[in-house]
Amino acid sequence: MSAPAQSPRPFGPYVLTRALGSDALGEIWRAGTVGAPRLKPFLLIRTFGSAVIDRPALLAAMETAVNLVDDVQGAAIVRGTVMGAIGDTPFVGTAYVEGRTLDHLLGARPVGSPLPVEHGLLIAERLLAALEAGISVERFTGAAHGFLVPAFVCISNEGETRVFGHGLGAGLLPALNHARVRQTFGPYIAPEVLVTGKPSTLGDLYSVGAILHEALTGRAPTPGVTLESATLAIDGTPVPEDILHLLRRVLNPDPLQRDRQVSAFRKDLSALLYGGPYAPSTFNLAFFLQRRFEQAIQREKLDMAEEEEIDQKALAMPFAPAPVPVRRSAVEASGSRRLPVPPARPLERTPRSGPVPARAVAGPAPKKSLGGAPLWAVAGGAVLLLAAGAFLALKPSAPPPAPIPTPAPVPTPASPTPVPTRATVVVGKEDPLFQAAVEKKLQEDLNRREAKSARDQELAAKKRRAEIDKTSEGAGKSKDSDLVDTELIDTPPVVVKQVHPQPTRIALQRRVSGVVLLRVLVDANGAPETVEIVRDTTPKVGLGEVSKAALEQWRWKPATKDGHKVKTWIVVQVPFKN
Repeated sequence: MSAPAQSPRPFGPYVLTRALGSDALGEIWRAGTVGAPRLKPFLLIRTFGSAVIDRPALLAAMETAVNLVDDVQGAAIVRGTVMGAIGDTPFVGTAYVEGRTLDHLLGARPVGSPLPVEHGLLIAERLLAALEAGISVERFTGAAHGFLVPAFVCISNEGETRVFGHGLGAGLLPALNHARVRQTFGPYIAPEVLVTGKPSTLGDLYSVGAILHEALTGRAPTPGVTLESATLAIDGTPVPEDILHLLRRVLNPDPLQRDRQVSAFRKDLSALLYGGPYAPSTFNLAFFLQRRFEQAIQREKLDMAEEEEIDQKALAMPFAPAPVPVRRSAVEASGSRRLPVPPARPLERTPRSGPVPARAVAGPAPKKSLGGAPLWAVAGGAVLLLAAGAFLALKPSAPPPAPIPTPAPVPTPASPTPVPTRATVVVGKEDPLFQAAVEKKLQEDLNRREAKSARDQELAAKKRRAEIDKTSEGAGKSKDSDLVDTELIDTPPVVVKQVHPQPTRIALQRRVSGVVLLRVLVDANGAPETVEIVRDTTPKVGLGEVSKAALEQWRWKPATKDGHKVKTWIVVQVPFKN
């Protein structure tokens, strides 16, 4: 990557405080807002200043997206999006997410630990949620996102996955005609989109599959290379068949053989993620990130504390007054998306003829000079010398004392009175303080909804457990006349056939140990009529399910009561050691 320009520096109504990186499309910055007492809240600013950018196409895409982006809401969406152009540079800005973009997370793999399977699946599920949230954009542009690559995905230090850049696909896809852009971003773009340059839902699904493929294997899919040869980066074993099945559905080179509905694919991926042998959670992902990027996370906090105290007045000093309005942002949108007039270029002191063009400021015309001295001073000195010569010619021949020549005073020309720099006026919805207050209110509402959802889920789980217990008790009292309580039987069931459960692959990888506790209803023939998991291992890695499957194959000598075979409940413990 090429090094970005020096920071901090002004950028329209923002201050670019920290250069976070650059790629084939432009630069990535952390930024603050001019005018507030402090630079917080910070923004993530992505500029598109590369020569490969088709600016007319990108600005046209922004003109459409800027009217739709307010409708793209959800837990997987970066909040506070603004977009437009300052000067000749298009940009998109969002509320800053403390963490890193997904391309940095995937790029750090060679020097860090590989991404566990459940984390890759969780990130892919969040990407699908972001596509579902962009349905309003899809109606107008053909795709919910259009250019879904890791550089437009933020992974927070808390394990949250958030996406930005919805609707910019039509403006960014033309850049893929350049070799460097195609090499960087082409692996995430569907083959037919590379050919047509038109975003599509099928293309977005392909991008999710490509990102999932890289998260699991360490590399993006390569055209012509079969998925069956893919191996997991974490241990070198083949990608599990259930995951391969999902990848085939969205990475098929033939778009007609590819999944067409984001919601249906997300449902199937979620079923595997939460119902299979995995333990996905944002907490686990956050713990993984904390271990890998501990020093970077601490450094980020220190840097942001320093940047918050940047002197905004000092940054405004090099900029000239602007008597001629500069061209406004290319995207003139309403509400919070409209951008203020950016500052003018530095003062130009070279004299110009004709009218002063935009973004140039006419300074005072420089005075003509000779050898660095003004002409009037040189002429005055010549007159004095001539007068002195005539006086000497009329005096007697006695040599008078030689006069001490006094240099002519050269007055310093008065500096032109500086015209105060016209301040950017931001009012209404464009006011950064107003936007910060709205952002705080939205966050509070989101926290309340998430807390209520957690309480509702907990109550629902308790209700289900109570119903199961009640059903089991009722079944034992009403229908099963031969069901006898364990405390009342004469002889308990005795195992005559055991099937030992095999630990799951993920349990072996993560070296999970523990005891699975199961409740088994052994019928009068010694067969397991019902097997229930009472307690699974922590974390859940599929050991409960394999234990249940094994106990369903066990056989017992049935329990007896008064010389008769009866059914009864027993508790079985299945230990696992790694």
